[in-house]
Amino acid sequence: MNEIVYKGLVRRVLGIVMQSPGILEDQIISQMNVLNPQSCRKLLELMILDSHIRVRKMYASVSNEPPAMLRSLFGCSFNKPKLLFRQHFYANPTSINCL
Repeated sequence: MNEIVYKGLVRRVLGIVMQSPGILEDQIISQMNVLNPQSCRKLLELMILDSHIRVRKMYASVSNEPPAMLRSLFGCSFNKPKLLFRQHFYANPTSINCL
């Protein structure tokens, strides 16, 4: 791997994560338009191993239920909300020297 290119990509991802703490992986991938999604995921894995970024795994609920005003029209036949597992990325404060 080219060290200069790697450092440039690390700087870019750190900038994105520092501007938006708790950003999701999909949002980082959409902002990293110079890499394809697989390469961006690999870069995120390397940055986690190098402890440039930290990951917090959180659950989020997604509901298919209509708004309260419309529930009476549709009835009560909707499923319970599903729990999704999402990874939120945060910058490691000790990696500020990479910028």
